[in-house]
Amino acid sequence: MSPVATSVSRVNASTASSSFPSSFSSFSSFSSFLASPAALPAAPSAVSTQWLCDHLGSDTMVVLDASATRQNFDRLHIATALYADLAGDFSDPSGAEPYARPSATRFGTALDGLGITTETTVVVYDTASGQEAMRLWWLFRSFGFERVSVLTGGFAKWAAEERPIG
Repeated sequence: MSPVATSVSRVNASTASSSFPSSFSSFSSFSSFLASPAALPAAPSAVSTQWLCDHLGSDTMVVLDASATRQNFDRLHIATALYADLAGDFSDPSGAEPYARPSATRFGTALDGLGITTETTVVVYDTASGQEAMRLWWLFRSFGFERVSVLTGGFAKWAAEERPIG
């Protein structure tokens, strides 16, 4: 088995045995979340700034700023965006390395705190190179959440196009 396939099977094995809190939608366990049919089709891996602008403010969409610090978010962010704390809420504080993958329970609690359900479409971006946005996208996907996309060009492209900023 290739190193990548081995890593994926380890992630899948550890993910399937973890449980989301019951408040995450109505799923009592992560395995039932994975086994349940998706209410909505998977989102594309990336969306354009035009697509996001056309859908901004939708009741079924949450835009997450995965920038490295809260100060970056507080200074400038896409209108309606919420801050996703990768170093805090979306990491395992007891992990051996910074940004260690959180447990399913911790991940579910973070989603609950942001108002994200299984029917939410999530668009992630950051204000730097896209590394933080890709990390958050990977976390969602690693837990079986398929309605997540990265904003192509991130905040830099959004701002350059003079799109709504909060």
